[in-house]
Formats: sequence, structure tokens, C-alpha cells
Amino acid sequence: MVLHYRGNEIRDRLRLCQYRIGMNAEITASFKPGTPSRVLMPPPKRLSFVVETWNGESIPFAMTAGHAVSDMKKVLIMNNHLPADDYLFIHKQTVMEENKSLLSQGVQDGDSIAVFQGKLT
Repeated sequence: MVLHYRGNEIRDRLRLCQYRIGMNAEITASFKPGTPSRVLMPPPKRLSFVVETWNGESIPFAMTAGHAVSDMKKVLIMNNHLPADDYLFIHKQTVMEENKSLLSQGVQDGDSIAVFQGKLT
């Protein structure tokens, strides 16, 4: 990355005051031609929570916060914790929407999600 002030490249070996950069000055940043640019993204946040079924089973669960409730449902069905039926997922006394992420519905580490057979009409 290269920094410029008034068309001059700002180099590491000089201090900003040597460029006579004042308050509210505009400094531009750009990538050097030919150098690969990488944006480092933090790893997705993993949540650990418990899914409690209507028959009293408590299933420890871990997923990234960006996964949707429908993703959680698929894993539960695939691992034979739930038969392929209609379900309501309840988190903190609120029905969860299957197409929304766990994070957007307020799920945090250590929370419980209750599962009930049925569907909203």
C-alpha cells in the first residue's frame, strides 16, 4: 500500500511533519501496481448452544453465527435427531424464522433453542 500527500509518496523513513501535513489534510491510499491485495477477514464467529426437543433430548450444537435456522434444521434431520416434518424453533420465547441467520435472531453462546412439532398458520 502507498500513501500520498499532494502527489508525493509518503515514505516510512520520514516523519509526517517533514511533509508539512497539517490538520484535516487529505491523504490518499492506493495499492502498488503488481502487488497482490488481500483483505484479511476475521474468521466467522462460531456459536455453541443447545437444541432441546419436545421429547426432552438436549443436543449440543455448534454453527457459525451466519448460518440460517434452516441450516440447523437440515443438520438435525440428517443426524437423525429429528424426523423430516414441520417444526417451530423457539429462542427466548420468540418463534425463529427459518430463512434468517442465528446471529440476526439473537442467538449467543450458551443459549437454548427449543424445537416443537408443527407450523405457523
